[in-house]
Amino acid sequence: MNKRSSILINSIVCTGIALLLTACGGGGGDSSSATTAPLSVAITDAPVDGASEVVITVTGVTVQAGNGNRTTYPVNDPLTGAPGRAIDLLALGGGKQIVLLDNVPLEYGHYSWIRLEVDLSYPDKAYIAFESNPDAPYELRCSSCAQSDLKLNRSFTVGEVCDTNGSDEPCGTGEAGVAFTIDFDLRKSITDPQSGDHYKLRPTLRIVETELAGNFTGMVDSNLIPGSSTISDDKNTGCSVYTFAGSGVVPDDIYLDDAGHTNPVTTADVKWNGTEFTYTAAFLVAGEYTAALTCDAGNDKPEINDDNDGSDADPNNDVVFLDQQKVTVAIGVTTENVNFSQVP
Repeated sequence: MNKRSSILINSIVCTGIALLLTACGGGGGDSSSATTAPLSVAITDAPVDGASEVVITVTGVTVQAGNGNRTTYPVNDPLTGAPGRAIDLLALGGGKQIVLLDNVPLEYGHYSWIRLEVDLSYPDKAYIAFESNPDAPYELRCSSCAQSDLKLNRSFTVGEVCDTNGSDEPCGTGEAGVAFTIDFDLRKSITDPQSGDHYKLRPTLRIVETELAGNFTGMVDSNLIPGSSTISDDKNTGCSVYTFAGSGVVPDDIYLDDAGHTNPVTTADVKWNGTEFTYTAAFLVAGEYTAALTCDAGNDKPEINDDNDGSDADPNNDVVFLDQQKVTVAIGVTTENVNFSQVP
């Protein structure tokens, strides 16, 4: 890996992309004859440390019914009406969203999966650029996207379905819907192939039923953050809070090539908001979690099992956790004051 590549890959931390899929009732009119529910899709994000832009172009959302029928809803540029919407993911975060589809009709029935259709053509449709050299973006290459784009194998049902003789025909009565959040974590998904001219995108997605999800937020003592006095508003600190499923979990780095590795469910960047250093972990299923703070987020490479106790002689391979907290996430609630303070 050349020097430039090494600097850039050490800058990559988490980006979460949350896609909100909502189908809620059949709209106005006589519910007894309703056969569709409105489908809405929005996208949100958390920033990438050291990056100035992370752009992808979404061209559509596809759903596949249990009977094999597929429906693709096109996504267009809201200003020009042209096919596809280029999204700078770094312009999102902190609960901000961009609506991709708004109340399009989805037929009642069972669905096997949903998928974001994306165009990653470089340099017009997709790229990653860094603050160190914002005028020299890098290509994002995704070998799996050519076949399946951003696909999630998660079945769901919209409306009341009468499962008669295995036909799964909609009853056409009542109003029912479903809502999901899809989290696309770029810390887990972007790797440096060591060529110095592009980055690999290996999409790592999770899906949460939105109505069953919650968030937590807190502040981090400035004494825990290296160079805190020089960090300006909305700039990344290099610190991140990793969220692990369960209470009392021993935190570890991200390593996706070992199914038994303790990977975080999601991560959240710590940023200066003009008053204090804060973070928010969002779209989590209600339950118990362990939140752990590290300021070595830039060292975390998903293809490497990094040292996490500081014993490695190579500091570029260390992901050391400074403190951890137990967190309870409740449905529809943002749990506040999950703080990390300087340990005496």
